[in-house]
Amino acid sequence: MKAQLSLLENPRDVRIGKIVVDGRVTNMNDHTGERLGQLYKRVAHNAILNASGRADDVRCYPGTREEVIQKIEDWKDRKQGFTSRVMWLSGPAGAGKSAIVQTVAEVWKKRGIPAASFFFFRADSTRNNSKPIVATLLYQLFHILPALKRSAAELLSENPLMLEASVYDQFDELITTPARTMIHQPSFELQTPIVLLIDGLDECISKDRDTQERLLEALQNLVTPQDSPFIALVASRPEPNLVMAFKKLAVAADSIFLDDEYRPENDIRRFVVAKFREIKATHHLSHNLHRNWPLNTDIDNIVTKSSGQFIYATTVMRFLENSPESPDITLEIVQGVQPFENHSPFAQIDAMYSYIFSQARHPVAVKKVFAMHFISTSYDTNILGLEKVLFADLLSTMHAVATVESLISALTSIVRLERNNRSAELFFYHASLGDFLLDKSRSGVHFVDMHAARVKLNVDLIRSGECEILSRICVQMQQSGIPTSHSDRSAARSRSAQLEYAARLNADTAKEIYDQLGNSDINQYKKFLRRWVFLTVFYKVPFPLQGKAYPYYDRYKSWTTLELRFRKLVGQGQLFCYRKGLERYF
Repeated sequence: MKAQLSLLENPRDVRIGKIVVDGRVTNMNDHTGERLGQLYKRVAHNAILNASGRADDVRCYPGTREEVIQKIEDWKDRKQGFTSRVMWLSGPAGAGKSAIVQTVAEVWKKRGIPAASFFFFRADSTRNNSKPIVATLLYQLFHILPALKRSAAELLSENPLMLEASVYDQFDELITTPARTMIHQPSFELQTPIVLLIDGLDECISKDRDTQERLLEALQNLVTPQDSPFIALVASRPEPNLVMAFKKLAVAADSIFLDDEYRPENDIRRFVVAKFREIKATHHLSHNLHRNWPLNTDIDNIVTKSSGQFIYATTVMRFLENSPESPDITLEIVQGVQPFENHSPFAQIDAMYSYIFSQARHPVAVKKVFAMHFISTSYDTNILGLEKVLFADLLSTMHAVATVESLISALTSIVRLERNNRSAELFFYHASLGDFLLDKSRSGVHFVDMHAARVKLNVDLIRSGECEILSRICVQMQQSGIPTSHSDRSAARSRSAQLEYAARLNADTAKEIYDQLGNSDINQYKKFLRRWVFLTVFYKVPFPLQGKAYPYYDRYKSWTTLELRFRKLVGQGQLFCYRKGLERYF
């Protein structure tokens, strides 16, 4: 819907395009055309809704995200308690923010709701920075508010370098100030506000993060006045600088965070089921599929792995849909039953994870934090009969919880740290993140080597004298840890069998720990081995040596035999377990 606007009450000798003024036909002069030409050259065409060059042209699958979309509609119409003229749509990486903005924009376009959009995209150099945003929005606004075209031409004629100014000044001079002039004209009429849709603000690259903050300030300066013809919908990940920027705004923004409140699992399941149905109906090798394919468990696994974020389900279904191989084979590749040779089904997700981890300022420390998380969640404490090894306990051996919050602050779009009194726990927004970090072929430099991490942790614990924590983790030193899924439990219900699986400290690992210790650590190392002997013998778990399990301790006839076994375990000539020391634990 266009506004009816007259900027001047007595328009004598005024040139506005090719119009009739005071009975004469006047053409826009060449200089004005040149100035607008400079503006048009700055337009990022791929940043506009439904541009042909957009590689990220995504939208919500029909019937999904309806609750979120309705909330945005209510905000636009100032219903359901929404009062701010700025809406911040945020959520974890891969939650589907861009798809929601795209869907809303398309719906509004069909209904004639005036809007202008800018879709940032990190991989596209024409729209991964703030330079083209004002020109791109103006290009779209010229069709809604034609008077902006004349004011822009005049300003650029007077100041040809205006497009080189800061993003805040460009907004102020080219949009905000002219708009305020328009709304005070008697003939100005606009039945519904013009929505500015800014998607992917976190993907706006600059030498510093101030550009994103200044852009937010400029938007609020434009839309905040109650008589402003504009409102703004901004979508981004909850990066720390943007969280702070929104908090600094003079008038608080309304916000929607895409979490479990909106029941994303239901939408993801609906999407996955529908896409499987499409694949069975359209794939050129669908005749090879069993009529019961896929199994309900296949669907459940995809939904579970998605963890409420659409990117995993979308990536998997796109891989199944576009692969020339039979869908049942590609599904097995996704599940890890069959290896992939050339094209990973998770390339898009891995690229996202890799970029996010590349933003961490202390990558080595970050990998230690994740290793602590994996260790603290790698075994079933109910089966072991031991107190849980808390993530916070492990963190305390190297960093304060507050320090850890700073270390992972660049990763808030994929993880969150929850603190409760003195404890802390790390939560993944994506279940597939663990698969990525523990698979070197996928994560590369971000790979978390759990064997090295366990050895290093035990060295640190030995040096720090944290025997209480050490006593709770020395039974799960093997990389694989104890099975935790229900299927694994049902396959090995015997308590002793589970413990035999979990409590294997092999000679190589013991030697690795010893080699990293100095002479001053030997006494602590003795305590470490005694703790391990105590737990192993107490639970009657076999002693392993070079891949072979020793008989249960009660088969040994004397302490001497046990000590001889430990001589072999830690190396000839090194006896760190003494009869008196061991007797204290039995």
